[in-house]
Amino acid sequence: MSNIVTLSALVLALGAADRPAAPAKNAAVARIAAVERDLCLAGCPPVPAAATSDWLRSTEGQRAAGCQMACRTDQPAAALYRELAELSLRSALTADQPLVKLAGKEGPELAKKIQAAVKDSEGRKLGPLCARVRESFGTRDETAYLECFGRPGQADARARSPDPARAVRCAYVYAERDLDWLKRCPVLEARTDPAACAARLEELAAAQRKTAPNARAGCESDALGWLASSFRRNP
Repeated sequence: MSNIVTLSALVLALGAADRPAAPAKNAAVARIAAVERDLCLAGCPPVPAAATSDWLRSTEGQRAAGCQMACRTDQPAAALYRELAELSLRSALTADQPLVKLAGKEGPELAKKIQAAVKDSEGRKLGPLCARVRESFGTRDETAYLECFGRPGQADARARSPDPARAVRCAYVYAERDLDWLKRCPVLEARTDPAACAARLEELAAAQRKTAPNARAGCESDALGWLASSFRRNP
């Protein structure tokens, strides 16, 4: 099989075409889909701000409009991850799955790890501080997943083309990162208590006949910084 294949073809290899596409069922899929859409849109021909109806009907206009429509309606890499996640939740991501076979000797073990990570992530949520910290890191993990797997039609010749042999490994890395956030960050957040921190500062300030108007904001900032330092790593 050629290394230059579409992500949609990989979803078909998992049997996604046998049933209607379902909406994203978890936050990980939604994040990947949003980043995939935005990266795709960034590669589309620009539409002039004052585009005329004649321009929109032109070959160039139709090409630009078609590109944007495709980006908004099709996020195949997200669909691939969704299929792997759904198979994992059904304990059906087994060695006989086509993509697991394409991953080679490490495929079955990676499939087991994806399945374990997805199941462990199910039902977990980030607390308010962890959610803010993860948001501060932007789309690092999602972009890493997409770049690991490859995206078709990229203008940058140095960029990877999609390769089915990488699918399971890239999904495994993303699933592990997602679980790390969902499992470790809440434990760390529980060690912080901005409200108690602010109360102590205000008590100290009152003892000195002073005020601490920004105590809560300062304590939250310190907590966010500490949490961020625990997750600051290279993608």
